Amino acid sequence: MIGKDIIRDQVPTLFTNPGTILYVGASPHRTDLVVPLLDTGHKIIILERYWPNCKHFWGAPSFLWAIYGDVRDIWEYQIPVPIDVAIWWHGPEHVGASEWADAIGNLELIAKSLVILASPWGHCPQGDFAGNPHERHVSTTYPEDYVKLGYKVATCGEKDIPPKSDIVSWKLVGGQW
Repeated sequence: MIGKDIIRDQVPTLFTNPGTILYVGASPHRTDLVVPLLDTGHKIIILERYWPNCKHFWGAPSFLWAIYGDVRDIWEYQIPVPIDVAIWWHGPEHVGASEWADAIGNLELIAKSLVILASPWGHCPQGDFAGNPHERHVSTTYPEDYVKLGYKVATCGEKDIPPKSDIVSWKLVGGQW
C-alpha cells in the first residue's frame, strides 16, 4: 500500500465528494495524488513556494489557479474562495519541526472540513531536486508528531527506509467529509 491508497481507504469520500482543495507544495514531478482528485471533480488551488513549479501550474485549465507562496505565510494570500480540504502532501519535512504546528494550524483554520498531511516515515535525507532548494528535507517526521496534533495516522513501508515509506494523516476540522 502507498500513501494515496491509505487516503483512498481511510477517507473514501474524498474521491466521491468533490469540493475545493488547497494543495500545498505541488510539483510537476509529483502529481500522483492530484490526478485522482481532479478526476473526482475537485477544484484545486495550488500553493507552491518554488517559482518554476508554480509557473508550471499557472494557467493550466485543470486548476483554479496557482499561488506563489509559502504555507507558513498563508494569511498573506487572501484566498477568495472557501476551501473544503487542505492537503500538504509530502511537505512538513521541508520546514523546520518548530514550524509544523503553526503551519498545520493555519491549514486547519482555512479548511472547512478536512486536512490531510503526508511525509516520509522517519529519517529520509534529501537535498535539492530538479533545481528546487525547497525540496531539501530539514526535519524528520514520525507518527506521534501528527497524533500530538490530533490527527489519525497510518503508515506504509518501513520506518527510515526511503523513499517508499510514508506517514499519512488526516483530521476532520469542521463539518463532516
